[in-house]
Amino acid sequence: MSRAPFVASVLAFVFSGVMALAEAPQVERLMAESNRHCAAHTSRTLSNASQSLCQCASAEELHKLKMDPRDDVAIMAAWEIVRRTVDETQETEAVAPHSGSLNRFIGFVEGRLHTNLPAWWKKDMEEARVYNRRFSFCRKLADWPECFMTESGYYAPQDTSVNRVGDDWVVSVGTEACVLPHGLMKSPDLFEVITASISAERCYVAIHEASSMPYLIYCIDRKKKEISWKTDAWVNHQRSRRRYIGFPLLAIKEHKERVFLFGITHYQAYIQCYNRDDGTRIFRFSTW
Repeated sequence: MSRAPFVASVLAFVFSGVMALAEAPQVERLMAESNRHCAAHTSRTLSNASQSLCQCASAEELHKLKMDPRDDVAIMAAWEIVRRTVDETQETEAVAPHSGSLNRFIGFVEGRLHTNLPAWWKKDMEEARVYNRRFSFCRKLADWPECFMTESGYYAPQDTSVNRVGDDWVVSVGTEACVLPHGLMKSPDLFEVITASISAERCYVAIHEASSMPYLIYCIDRKKKEISWKTDAWVNHQRSRRRYIGFPLLAIKEHKERVFLFGITHYQAYIQCYNRDDGTRIFRFSTW
């Protein structure tokens, strides 16, 4: 019996599938690409894929994407709605976006993540300026009342301190303190910042420069005094030729089985989310 008809039918089926994918609407193709990056846990390309998806969507499609089960897609869709309230041809000067759209976006994010955003993060979002649909969150070091230089030489938020106690480094947040594992801390370089958050069982620490550069976030087991996991926090620093383009501010928040990292630099506000137990990246959102 000849196999030619069978082979021909299989090839026809495969070809029809390829043609259907090629002819699929752009939003569907970009959604498939975004899902592929999500499955591979590729944080950087995932963020770009979600952004491309939302930027090509229609107004009706954006409202549907706000209900997507993936947080990065839903939040990016909500942000794209804000971005489109600004005239795309605005090139003469930076302007303030519509405050109502920003307030709705902030409320949407808090509802979506079931957690309160840091007060300073919301304030900076509300005071953002935009130039040709590119948002700016520029403040200089002297304008950050939230941060100060500790006795150790590190900059830190007002409720945080880090000091040497004998041979140990100890970080304190409010009334809670945690001894850090040896080798994690060193004498700070110029304008190094430490941000920490302490829960009943864990301490989270991020050490970064006063610039928009990638950095590491550590999870420390308070009982064992060991690093449980560490992972990178990606900041899109390649958009500027200058390394120091605004003093970044961070906040780390544990909420149920997730750890949120809220940040703002000169050119972007961002949210990154990790699995509390192993540091796996769950999603990343950025306004850039």
